[in-house]
Amino acid sequence: MRSGDKGYAAGALLAAVLLAAGCSSSKHPTATPSPDDTTSAAGASSTSAAPKPTPAPTVGPGLSPAAYRAKLVAATKSLNVALAAVAHASSLTRLTGQLASAERLAGIAADRMVALDAPRSVRPEHERAVPALRLLGTELGTLAEQATIQELCAPSAVLIDLGRMAGPRSVAAAGRAMGAHGYRLPVAIPKAPTHRTPQPGTGTYFASAGRSGRGELTINNGTSDDAVITLAVGSAARISVFIRHGATYKIPAIDDGTYRVYYSSGADWDAQAKGFARSCAFSRFDDPLSFTTVTTAYDVRWSTWNLTLQPVFGGTASTSKVNPRNYPH
Repeated sequence: MRSGDKGYAAGALLAAVLLAAGCSSSKHPTATPSPDDTTSAAGASSTSAAPKPTPAPTVGPGLSPAAYRAKLVAATKSLNVALAAVAHASSLTRLTGQLASAERLAGIAADRMVALDAPRSVRPEHERAVPALRLLGTELGTLAEQATIQELCAPSAVLIDLGRMAGPRSVAAAGRAMGAHGYRLPVAIPKAPTHRTPQPGTGTYFASAGRSGRGELTINNGTSDDAVITLAVGSAARISVFIRHGATYKIPAIDDGTYRVYYSSGADWDAQAKGFARSCAFSRFDDPLSFTTVTTAYDVRWSTWNLTLQPVFGGTASTSKVNPRNYPH
Protein backbone atom coordinates (compact mmCIF):
# COMPACT_ATOMS: atom_id res chain seq x y z
CA MET A 1 0.00 0.00 0.00
CA ARG A 2 2.76 2.46 0.77
CA SER A 3 4.58 1.85 -2.46
CA GLY A 4 1.32 2.30 -4.34
CA ASP A 5 0.63 5.54 -2.49
CA LYS A 6 4.03 6.82 -3.54
CA GLY A 7 3.40 5.95 -7.19
CA TYR A 8 0.08 7.79 -7.16
CA ALA A 9 1.63 10.82 -5.64
CA ALA A 10 4.39 10.91 -8.22
CA GLY A 11 1.87 10.65 -11.02
CA ALA A 12 -0.16 13.46 -9.62
CA LEU A 13 2.95 15.64 -9.38
CA LEU A 14 3.89 14.89 -12.99
CA ALA A 15 0.41 15.87 -14.15
CA ALA A 16 0.63 19.15 -12.29
CA VAL A 17 3.96 19.92 -13.92
CA LEU A 18 2.56 19.16 -17.37
CA LEU A 19 -0.49 21.30 -16.67
CA ALA A 20 1.69 24.19 -15.66
CA ALA A 21 3.83 23.83 -18.74
CA GLY A 22 0.73 23.82 -20.93
CA CYS A 23 -0.52 27.09 -19.38
CA SER A 24 2.73 28.84 -20.27
CA SER A 25 2.74 27.64 -23.85
CA SER A 26 3.00 30.29 -26.61
CA LYS A 27 -0.25 29.00 -28.04
CA HIS A 28 -2.08 31.00 -25.38
CA PRO A 29 -2.12 34.88 -25.41
CA THR A 30 0.03 36.67 -22.84
CA ALA A 31 -1.94 38.90 -20.44
CA THR A 32 -0.97 42.63 -20.40
CA PRO A 33 -0.29 43.90 -16.88
CA SER A 34 -2.86 46.37 -15.57
CA PRO A 35 -1.67 49.77 -14.37
CA ASP A 36 -3.21 48.85 -11.02
CA ASP A 37 -1.08 45.70 -10.77
CA THR A 38 1.38 46.76 -8.09
CA THR A 39 3.64 43.82 -8.73
CA SER A 40 3.96 44.60 -12.44
CA ALA A 41 4.40 48.35 -11.70
CA ALA A 42 7.14 47.58 -9.23
CA GLY A 43 8.87 45.41 -11.76
CA ALA A 44 8.63 48.11 -14.43
CA SER A 45 10.01 50.81 -12.17
CA SER A 46 12.90 48.68 -11.18
CA THR A 47 14.05 48.40 -14.79
CA SER A 48 13.29 52.01 -16.03
CA ALA A 49 15.98 54.74 -16.07
CA ALA A 50 15.84 57.53 -13.46
CA PRO A 51 14.85 61.03 -14.90
CA LYS A 52 17.74 63.38 -15.54
CA PRO A 53 17.78 66.64 -13.52
CA THR A 54 16.85 69.84 -15.40
CA PRO A 55 19.95 71.97 -15.86
CA ALA A 56 19.87 75.44 -14.30
CA PRO A 57 19.37 78.27 -16.81
CA THR A 58 22.52 80.01 -17.88
CA VAL A 59 22.70 83.63 -16.67
CA GLY A 60 24.16 85.83 -19.37
CA PRO A 61 26.45 88.78 -18.79
CA GLY A 62 23.74 91.28 -19.84
CA LEU A 63 24.26 94.51 -21.73
CA SER A 64 27.64 96.12 -21.97
CA PRO A 65 28.16 99.02 -19.52
CA ALA A 66 27.97 101.62 -22.29
CA ALA A 67 24.83 100.12 -23.83
CA TYR A 68 23.18 99.80 -20.41
CA ARG A 69 23.82 103.44 -19.53
CA ALA A 70 22.35 104.55 -22.85
CA LYS A 71 19.27 102.38 -22.31
CA LEU A 72 18.74 103.84 -18.81
CA VAL A 73 18.72 107.36 -20.24
CA ALA A 74 16.27 106.37 -22.97
CA ALA A 75 13.98 104.59 -20.49
CA THR A 76 13.60 107.64 -18.23
CA LYS A 77 13.87 110.56 -20.68
CA SER A 78 10.12 111.16 -21.15
CA LEU A 79 9.50 110.93 -17.40
CA ASN A 80 12.12 113.60 -16.74
CA VAL A 81 10.52 115.92 -19.31
CA ALA A 82 7.13 115.53 -17.60
CA LEU A 83 8.59 116.12 -14.12
CA ALA A 84 10.27 119.31 -15.30
CA ALA A 85 6.96 120.46 -16.80
CA VAL A 86 5.25 119.92 -13.43
CA ALA A 87 7.75 122.23 -11.79
CA HIS A 88 7.11 125.01 -14.34
CA ALA A 89 3.36 124.66 -14.91
CA SER A 90 1.93 128.13 -15.46
CA SER A 91 -1.69 127.35 -14.56
CA LEU A 92 -3.72 124.94 -12.50
CA THR A 93 -5.07 123.29 -15.63
CA ARG A 94 -1.58 122.64 -16.97
CA LEU A 95 -0.36 121.48 -13.57
CA THR A 96 -3.11 118.85 -13.39
CA GLY A 97 -2.37 117.64 -16.91
CA GLN A 98 1.38 117.43 -16.35
CA LEU A 99 0.93 115.44 -13.13
CA ALA A 100 -1.29 112.93 -14.92
CA SER A 101 1.28 112.67 -17.71
CA ALA A 102 4.13 112.16 -15.23
CA GLU A 103 2.14 109.39 -13.51
CA ARG A 104 1.70 107.54 -16.81
CA LEU A 105 5.32 108.00 -17.87
CA ALA A 106 6.65 106.70 -14.54
CA GLY A 107 4.82 103.44 -15.24
CA ILE A 108 6.24 103.34 -18.77
CA ALA A 109 9.76 103.93 -17.41
CA ALA A 110 9.30 101.02 -15.00
CA ASP A 111 8.14 98.76 -17.84
CA ARG A 112 11.17 99.73 -19.92
CA MET A 113 13.45 98.96 -16.98
CA VAL A 114 11.91 95.50 -16.71
CA ALA A 115 12.73 94.85 -20.36
CA LEU A 116 16.41 95.79 -19.94
CA ASP A 117 18.99 93.01 -19.62
CA ALA A 118 21.08 94.71 -16.93
CA PRO A 119 24.73 93.77 -16.46
CA ARG A 120 25.12 90.93 -13.98
CA SER A 121 27.02 93.10 -11.48
CA VAL A 122 24.11 95.53 -11.02
CA ARG A 123 21.16 93.24 -11.68
CA PRO A 124 19.78 93.12 -8.07
CA GLU A 125 19.97 96.91 -7.77
CA HIS A 126 18.35 97.30 -11.19
CA GLU A 127 15.45 95.09 -10.12
CA ARG A 128 14.90 97.18 -6.97
CA ALA A 129 14.63 100.35 -9.07
CA VAL A 130 11.51 99.04 -10.84
CA PRO A 131 9.12 99.08 -7.81
CA ALA A 132 10.58 102.46 -6.79
CA LEU A 133 9.48 103.92 -10.14
CA ARG A 134 6.05 102.34 -9.82
CA LEU A 135 5.63 103.84 -6.34
CA LEU A 136 6.64 107.24 -7.70
CA GLY A 137 3.97 106.91 -10.39
CA THR A 138 1.29 106.02 -7.83
CA GLU A 139 2.14 109.08 -5.74
CA LEU A 140 2.15 111.36 -8.77
CA GLY A 141 -1.36 110.06 -9.48
CA THR A 142 -2.41 110.99 -5.94
CA LEU A 143 -1.09 114.52 -6.45
CA ALA A 144 -2.94 114.75 -9.77
CA GLU A 145 -6.19 113.89 -8.00
CA GLN A 146 -5.55 116.56 -5.37
CA ALA A 147 -4.90 119.12 -8.10
CA THR A 148 -8.11 118.09 -9.85
CA ILE A 149 -10.17 118.90 -6.75
CA GLN A 150 -8.08 122.08 -6.19
CA GLU A 151 -6.48 121.05 -2.92
CA LEU A 152 -3.14 121.67 -4.63
CA CYS A 153 -3.07 124.61 -7.02
CA ALA A 154 0.56 125.55 -7.77
CA PRO A 155 3.87 123.76 -8.45
CA SER A 156 5.32 124.91 -5.13
CA ALA A 157 2.67 123.03 -3.12
CA VAL A 158 2.94 119.95 -5.34
CA LEU A 159 6.73 119.76 -5.01
CA ILE A 160 6.59 120.28 -1.24
CA ASP A 161 4.13 117.41 -0.85
CA LEU A 162 6.01 115.21 -3.34
CA GLY A 163 9.20 115.72 -1.35
CA ARG A 164 7.49 114.29 1.72
CA MET A 165 6.41 111.08 -0.03
CA ALA A 166 8.14 107.70 -0.14
CA GLY A 167 8.43 107.40 -3.93
CA PRO A 168 11.18 110.01 -4.44
CA ARG A 169 13.13 108.59 -1.50
CA SER A 170 12.86 105.07 -2.94
CA VAL A 171 14.04 106.27 -6.35
CA ALA A 172 16.95 108.11 -4.73
CA ALA A 173 17.91 105.00 -2.71
CA ALA A 174 17.81 102.85 -5.85
CA GLY A 175 20.01 105.40 -7.60
CA ARG A 176 22.57 105.32 -4.79
CA ALA A 177 22.66 101.52 -4.87
CA MET A 178 23.24 101.53 -8.62
CA GLY A 179 25.84 104.26 -8.22
CA ALA A 180 27.90 101.98 -5.99
CA HIS A 181 28.40 99.81 -9.10
CA GLY A 182 29.24 102.70 -11.38
CA TYR A 183 25.78 103.31 -12.88
CA ARG A 184 23.33 106.20 -12.51
CA LEU A 185 19.54 106.02 -12.40
CA PRO A 186 18.81 109.21 -14.40
CA VAL A 187 15.51 110.29 -12.81
CA ALA A 188 15.50 114.02 -11.98
CA ILE A 189 12.80 114.83 -9.41
CA PRO A 190 12.44 118.62 -9.02
CA LYS A 191 13.30 119.95 -5.60
CA ALA A 192 10.75 121.70 -3.44
CA PRO A 193 11.20 125.43 -2.84
CA THR A 194 13.00 126.14 0.40
CA HIS A 195 11.15 129.39 1.12
CA ARG A 196 7.51 130.26 0.68
CA THR A 197 6.37 133.53 -0.84
CA PRO A 198 5.39 136.10 1.79
CA GLN A 199 1.70 136.84 1.82
CA PRO A 200 0.88 140.16 0.12
CA GLY A 201 -0.76 142.84 2.19
CA THR A 202 -4.29 144.07 1.68
CA GLY A 203 -4.34 146.60 -1.17
CA THR A 204 -1.51 144.98 -3.16
CA TYR A 205 -2.35 145.38 -6.86
CA PHE A 206 -1.47 142.80 -9.52
CA ALA A 207 -3.29 144.71 -12.29
CA SER A 208 -4.27 148.36 -12.29
CA ALA A 209 -5.13 149.41 -15.84
CA GLY A 210 -8.50 151.09 -15.26
CA ARG A 211 -7.91 153.53 -12.43
CA SER A 212 -8.21 157.08 -13.68
CA GLY A 213 -11.91 157.66 -13.01
CA ARG A 214 -14.04 158.34 -9.95
CA GLY A 215 -15.83 155.04 -9.34
CA GLU A 216 -15.43 153.22 -6.04
CA LEU A 217 -15.85 149.58 -5.01
CA THR A 218 -15.62 148.54 -1.37
CA ILE A 219 -14.93 144.84 -0.70
CA ASN A 220 -15.47 143.22 2.68
CA ASN A 221 -13.65 139.88 3.01
CA GLY A 222 -15.29 138.35 6.06
CA THR A 223 -14.19 134.82 5.12
CA SER A 224 -11.35 132.81 6.66
CA ASP A 225 -9.36 132.83 3.39
CA ASP A 226 -7.33 135.48 1.67
CA ALA A 227 -8.74 136.64 -1.66
CA VAL A 228 -7.93 138.42 -4.90
CA ILE A 229 -10.65 140.63 -6.38
CA THR A 230 -10.54 141.08 -10.15
CA LEU A 231 -12.54 143.49 -12.30
CA ALA A 232 -12.51 142.29 -15.89
CA VAL A 233 -13.67 143.44 -19.29
CA GLY A 234 -14.18 140.38 -21.42
CA SER A 235 -11.39 137.93 -20.59
CA ALA A 236 -8.87 140.60 -19.58
CA ALA A 237 -8.28 141.65 -15.98
CA ARG A 238 -8.32 145.47 -15.66
CA ILE A 239 -7.99 145.68 -11.88
CA SER A 240 -6.79 142.94 -9.54
CA VAL A 241 -6.10 143.48 -5.83
CA PHE A 242 -5.22 141.30 -2.82
CA ILE A 243 -7.43 141.45 0.29
CA ARG A 244 -6.54 139.43 3.36
CA HIS A 245 -9.13 137.50 5.33
CA GLY A 246 -11.14 139.64 7.72
CA ALA A 247 -10.14 142.86 5.95
CA THR A 248 -12.13 145.53 4.10
CA TYR A 249 -10.68 147.51 1.23
CA LYS A 250 -11.95 150.27 -1.08
CA ILE A 251 -10.79 150.29 -4.71
CA PRO A 252 -10.80 153.97 -5.76
CA ALA A 253 -10.54 155.75 -9.11
CA ILE A 254 -12.31 153.11 -11.22
CA ASP A 255 -12.89 154.14 -14.83
CA ASP A 256 -16.42 154.32 -16.18
CA GLY A 257 -17.57 151.09 -17.77
CA THR A 258 -19.21 147.76 -17.09
CA TYR A 259 -17.11 145.14 -15.32
CA ARG A 260 -17.44 141.52 -14.38
CA VAL A 261 -16.24 140.96 -10.80
CA TYR A 262 -14.31 137.75 -10.12
CA TYR A 263 -12.52 136.58 -7.01
CA SER A 264 -10.18 133.76 -6.12
CA SER A 265 -9.47 132.54 -2.61
CA GLY A 266 -7.19 130.07 -0.88
CA ALA A 267 -3.99 129.77 1.14
CA ASP A 268 -0.22 130.04 0.60
CA TRP A 269 0.12 132.70 -2.07
CA ASP A 270 2.60 131.73 -4.80
CA ALA A 271 4.10 134.81 -6.46
CA GLN A 272 5.57 132.82 -9.37
CA ALA A 273 2.24 131.17 -10.14
CA LYS A 274 0.39 134.43 -9.36
CA GLY A 275 -2.20 132.49 -7.40
CA PHE A 276 -2.91 130.52 -4.27
CA ALA A 277 -0.97 127.29 -3.86
CA ARG A 278 -3.52 125.40 -1.75
CA SER A 279 -7.29 125.08 -1.32
CA CYS A 280 -8.01 127.45 -4.17
CA ALA A 281 -11.47 128.43 -5.38
CA PHE A 282 -12.60 130.64 -8.27
CA SER A 283 -15.93 132.50 -8.35
CA ARG A 284 -17.74 135.31 -10.11
CA PHE A 285 -20.54 137.65 -9.11
CA ASP A 286 -23.44 136.86 -11.41
CA ASP A 287 -24.42 140.46 -12.08
CA PRO A 288 -21.91 142.89 -13.64
CA LEU A 289 -21.22 146.28 -12.09
CA SER A 290 -21.60 149.49 -14.09
CA PHE A 291 -19.64 152.61 -13.19
CA THR A 292 -20.73 155.98 -14.52
CA THR A 293 -19.75 159.55 -13.83
CA VAL A 294 -22.28 162.37 -14.30
CA THR A 295 -21.19 166.00 -14.25
CA THR A 296 -23.79 168.77 -13.84
CA ALA A 297 -23.61 172.51 -13.31
CA TYR A 298 -23.88 171.93 -9.62
CA ASP A 299 -21.91 168.76 -8.86
CA VAL A 300 -20.24 165.57 -10.03
CA ARG A 301 -21.79 162.20 -9.26
CA TRP A 302 -20.14 158.78 -9.65
CA SER A 303 -20.95 155.17 -8.91
CA THR A 304 -20.05 153.50 -5.64
CA TRP A 305 -20.62 149.84 -4.90
CA ASN A 306 -20.23 147.58 -1.87
CA LEU A 307 -19.69 143.81 -2.04
CA THR A 308 -19.12 141.17 0.63
CA LEU A 309 -17.41 137.87 -0.07
CA GLN A 310 -19.18 136.11 2.77
CA PRO A 311 -22.96 135.47 2.70
CA VAL A 312 -24.92 138.15 4.57
CA PHE A 313 -28.55 138.32 5.61
CA GLY A 314 -30.56 140.25 3.05
CA GLY A 315 -27.72 140.22 0.50
CA THR A 316 -28.75 140.31 -3.15
CA ALA A 317 -25.47 139.55 -4.94
CA SER A 318 -25.29 135.92 -6.02
CA THR A 319 -22.11 134.16 -7.15
CA SER A 320 -21.17 131.15 -9.27
CA LYS A 321 -18.13 128.89 -9.43
CA VAL A 322 -15.74 129.45 -12.34
CA ASN A 323 -13.43 127.01 -14.08
CA PRO A 324 -9.83 128.10 -13.34
CA ARG A 325 -9.03 128.22 -17.06
CA ASN A 326 -11.77 130.87 -17.50
CA TYR A 327 -10.51 133.15 -14.74
CA PRO A 328 -9.26 136.41 -16.31
CA HIS A 329 -5.59 137.27 -16.07
